Amino acid sequence: LRVSLPVGLGDFIEVASFTAFFALIGRLGTEVLAANNIALQYMGISFTLGVAVAQASSSLVAQALGANRPEEAERVGWRAALLGMALMGLVGLGYLVAPERLMGVFSSDPEVVAAGVAILRLVALYQLFDALAIVLGGSLNGAGDTRFTMLVRLVFAWGMFLPLAWLLAFPLGGGVRGAWAGALVYLFALGLVYLLRFRSGRWKRVPLEPASALA
Repeated sequence: LRVSLPVGLGDFIEVASFTAFFALIGRLGTEVLAANNIALQYMGISFTLGVAVAQASSSLVAQALGANRPEEAERVGWRAALLGMALMGLVGLGYLVAPERLMGVFSSDPEVVAAGVAILRLVALYQLFDALAIVLGGSLNGAGDTRFTMLVRLVFAWGMFLPLAWLLAFPLGGGVRGAWAGALVYLFALGLVYLLRFRSGRWKRVPLEPASALA
């Protein structure tokens, strides 16, 4: 419970923040909401690839640390991050170069297509940072550094992401572009913090057993 409960809470925190985010987008109109739902179908492709790499990295980092090979664990984490960035970046390239065609598969409404194109282009810009956040987050969790990842998501998702998305979308008049720009800033910050944490090596020294057992 001490190690795994923060993982579940961290996932809940982030999913809840994106649920609130989509509710904000719904206030921008039915065409924008339809475009957002279509874009989410495409975003699921890159996200699924990133999660798959993160799960593999989590397992391999944990195995290496359990075998008292921290250098191998670090190599696994960095290689997994590069793999995740390559896979998600390639998918994101499609969002950038052919967003009209992708949206046209689902809708011919010009307002829906225009809003979806704006979303996909912004989403394409944060694929590399999203990959860093997903994969290095998985590596840190595999090392047992789960409370850190939970707290970072709590502070950034609810203290930065949602307020910024609301501010850019409504008071500043950015609409759907402003809302997703807030998501871009959030994922950039999350990826950067996980990168710095993994680089610091502090995750190699996280105690995974109760103090009584260690004694």
